[in-house]
Amino acid sequence: LLDPFVNVAEMFIHNEDVRRAQPTWEPRALDDRLASALAGQVANMARMGMRNSPARITLVTPDGRRLAAAGRGAEVTVTGEPGELLLFAAGREPAQVTFSGPDDTVAEVRGSNRGF
Repeated sequence: LLDPFVNVAEMFIHNEDVRRAQPTWEPRALDDRLASALAGQVANMARMGMRNSPARITLVTPDGRRLAAAGRGAEVTVTGEPGELLLFAAGREPAQVTFSGPDDTVAEVRGSNRGF
């Protein structure tokens, strides 16, 4: 029953791994249905991938929708489209996200191990 939901996130992440390994990769626009499905998986990935975070990380979309928060301590907000937030939470680089928060804490978050 959960398989279709988990698989969409896993397949997206692996597809983006391959796409972004190419030197000429470019961001792509996702249709609303896929973006919505990925947004629904961000909280799950954040719980698994960011549980040992050096800060409290809040993941938000550019329109201000809060998708997840994990960790504790000083707060860092990571902003991006749902697919990019999913990639960030899974520890994939380069996720196209922006950071806000104390500079030293942002540096810690950028350098931290995410994913599983």
